Amino acid sequence: STPSRIDSNFKSIELTDADFEAVNKVAEGRHTRFVNMKDTFGYDVWPQESS
Repeated sequence: STPSRIDSNFKSIELTDADFEAVNKVAEGRHTRFVNMKDTFGYDVWPQESS
């Protein structure tokens, strides 16, 4: 990581409604969880997803 990359992490950007729509479309029809919450927290956080 460089100082310029670290600095860029703190910059705010403006998103248009079209930008938000594009981001939301990426997730349409997908449901992927990358963390096993039961293993992480010791109990089933979303039991309806376990069936």
